[in-house]
Amino acid sequence: MKRVKRVVKKAIIVYIIIYLILGSISFSYARTYDKECGEYISQYARDFIDKYCTPTETKTRYVLISKARWTGGEFGKGIFEACCNTGIRYMYELALGVELADYGWANSCATDCEGLGNYPQFWEDVTNQTLEPGDIVFSTSHTEMYIGDNQNANFGNSPYSGKIANGPRLGSDFTKAYRPKFDVNPTGTIPIGELEDEDLSIYDDNGFIYKGVASIESYESSTPLGKWIINMLSEILD
Repeated sequence: MKRVKRVVKKAIIVYIIIYLILGSISFSYARTYDKECGEYISQYARDFIDKYCTPTETKTRYVLISKARWTGGEFGKGIFEACCNTGIRYMYELALGVELADYGWANSCATDCEGLGNYPQFWEDVTNQTLEPGDIVFSTSHTEMYIGDNQNANFGNSPYSGKIANGPRLGSDFTKAYRPKFDVNPTGTIPIGELEDEDLSIYDDNGFIYKGVASIESYESSTPLGKWIINMLSEILD
């Protein structure tokens, strides 16, 4: 019986360690969408347009499809095919690691400017606010992304050209604007300095303040780290 108990305990410990390691890797860059994320995806869209959608390039094609795609099957291979709706959706997928269809985005090119308003937990209606880079603007049949400096990233020209159109134009062509409120997963290229306003302080009852994140080296142990972790988990299981 004791042998079985030891085997089960070791199996649980191994599972916990692997779970914690994979969990920390999977969510190391996760954060709630904020201004810096909007600026990041805006710059990503600019760079994408400059590289693949300029008049001198023939790597893009305007097509009414349900999801953007490369005819070569991989990013940058063959012709990039998209419409206004799917082009914006593709930028969010590449730059911020999110699938907009999971947050109420219409899974077609028939843009419904009222659709995102049905998901207030995921989207902020900024129609009557000053737009920020990354905000998505809608008309009844067209979608663009505001990228700052009174410009929009436009993936809906026909024939496809991907030009950056003048904007924002709410009150004329566009009637709605929305800003994400959900968690995103940037590729990690947002400068660390941009995160300085995040609260990393730990306060105890006596007013002691620790700035930053505690490292494992802060803890002393008379045994090697790996063995110390196993012993600690064993005591918890016991």
